[in-house]
Amino acid sequence: MKKKYSMLLLTTVLLLSAALPVSALQDTAPDLTANKINVIQIPGSSLDPQQKLDYASGINSIVKGLDLNLDTYRFIKKPEASDYFTKISNSAWYSEAFVIAQIHGLDIPKDITADTIMTREQFAHLLSQAIQVNEDYSTINRYNTITDEDSITPAYTSSIQNLLNLGISLLDAKLNFNPKSPITRSVAAGWLNESVDATKNLKAQADGRPLQEYALSTKTIDGQVTEVEVSAQAPHAGYGLRISSIRYDQAKKVAVIYTEVVQPRPTGMYAQVITKVRDTAYIPSGYQVKLAVADPNTNTETTATDSGNVSK
Repeated sequence: MKKKYSMLLLTTVLLLSAALPVSALQDTAPDLTANKINVIQIPGSSLDPQQKLDYASGINSIVKGLDLNLDTYRFIKKPEASDYFTKISNSAWYSEAFVIAQIHGLDIPKDITADTIMTREQFAHLLSQAIQVNEDYSTINRYNTITDEDSITPAYTSSIQNLLNLGISLLDAKLNFNPKSPITRSVAAGWLNESVDATKNLKAQADGRPLQEYALSTKTIDGQVTEVEVSAQAPHAGYGLRISSIRYDQAKKVAVIYTEVVQPRPTGMYAQVITKVRDTAYIPSGYQVKLAVADPNTNTETTATDSGNVSK
């Protein structure tokens, strides 16, 4: 059963010819994502970032990368690839991924062959569908300008717009998507990694935990004062972080930092771009600093980060 999440962020608004978020513009460096290319899983094959991606690797990577599975399904007979596809082996390393993708409703042609090269629009369409399998994500319903939109297969347009609204880097500096071009392993890895990060942040927002990856750093100003900075990753620039209070335990020489989330304006419109937010406070020197993060569901705090006595 699909879990339903809704973003409590913005009223859905349709903007014609809206400006794209910065993250939707793809860096032109050819091997930008080569360091993350391990998400493209190809047994026994060297990972050449510029090699074209075939359906076997593409489907397997999407399924594994987004953790699609059949854990909640019960079958009288174990499903096999040949139940759904005419040219996909039941015993290949990618067979299970094709079965999982098909059962979850991804649009894969019945007569596809594993070595068929994926185009950019085909991979984007399947990636967008996979994102929606476990979570019903709602995003800003914004129309993003694509210079070569007329070249996109109409059935894929909505999926491509959805990925752009998630902040996935699909376009080049001239806002071209090049839909019919083969997708390389490097580009596919970049889109997949960005999609994983985007969905984690959207789920955290829906769960009432919009800020993630809290970090604490300290810096000695002089012999009497220490600067304390708390930072976190926000799903967009509308969120903020505020140090709400500091509790001192003078006997143990411990200072516990409490924070609160600054919510975005209800009428604001923000590109879904991961943003670092931070706040700074000053405490007497000599204290060990701990960060307490409030649990929004229980109104209790847990100590999340301990700075020790380290100064930076």
